[in-house]
Amino acid sequence: MNHGLTVENIKLVIECQPESCFKYFGERVSNARRIGDSDPSKTILAETYKLLGNSAYGKTLTNIMKHRNIKYARAEDVSNLVNDPRFNSMVELEDGMVEVNTNKQVVCWDLPLQIDFLVYQYTKLRMLEFHYDFLDKYVDRKDYQLLEMDTGSLYLALSKETLEDVVRPNMRQQFGDEWDDWFPAEACKVHKAIFKEQKAKNEVWDNAHCQRCRFKQQFDKRT
Repeated sequence: MNHGLTVENIKLVIECQPESCFKYFGERVSNARRIGDSDPSKTILAETYKLLGNSAYGKTLTNIMKHRNIKYARAEDVSNLVNDPRFNSMVELEDGMVEVNTNKQVVCWDLPLQIDFLVYQYTKLRMLEFHYDFLDKYVDRKDYQLLEMDTGSLYLALSKETLEDVVRPNMRQQFGDEWDDWFPAEACKVHKAIFKEQKAKNEVWDNAHCQRCRFKQQFDKRT
């Protein structure tokens, strides 16, 4: 809405008390994936938890209306199944057998759809914020080109070698100040001011000298 979006014709408003009911699960999945990123020997751990995380919320958006009852019968005995009002489709198999798909008589919507809708909508909102509140703010449009997007990732081409190289010169200081809002933090509290100063000067930041800086970058929530 800060960019001019107008919301009209609101039909329903539901008030709720937000709570982090799946916080433990989300942090466990994220931490396992971070460990796999930093230690190649733990790749199997990261991939396993990636599957667990994606399938956990993906299952909640299952289209139950597509579920079918499947029956098998001989071709000469299939007439009753085909004439059933709930008949959907039929597939001929070998040895005179057929597979008959019928719609379910009762469909029970018992999945928490709100979980998956929140995940996808919030992810897309964050991607839009990254484009309009970060890229457009700090980089001239002639210096970057969006290529493609996935659910939570964006691929773009730059006119120079690095993102820092295309930041508007008059906004480098603010760019360093807001770095942690968009990217994994690379400096601990002790070295944060130095990190911002180097970003403003477009100098390479090296956190190898500080274990706390490396830990901060590895386990920052934005990784």
